Amino acid sequence: MTLRKIAERAGKNRGLVHYYFDSKDDLLQSLLDHIFDGMQRLMGLDETDEPLERLWTALRFFAYGPGALTRTVAITIWRSSN
Repeated sequence: MTLRKIAERAGKNRGLVHYYFDSKDDLLQSLLDHIFDGMQRLMGLDETDEPLERLWTALRFFAYGPGALTRTVAITIWRSSN
């Protein structure tokens, strides 16, 4: 598939697509970056966290769902108050 076909299927002007993306690889990389950035925000990952903490956060998210992070914080607060 060419950028021209992608522009047609998206209903966008071919010149506009070529203005923002030099190649299909560039478009794909931008799409993946956008998806991964959204996933990191959804999981609550922070660039300043240690790699191991980021890994555990991601594993909890995938194992227990988005509410797992809220439950983890609530359990931590509850334990510290008892």
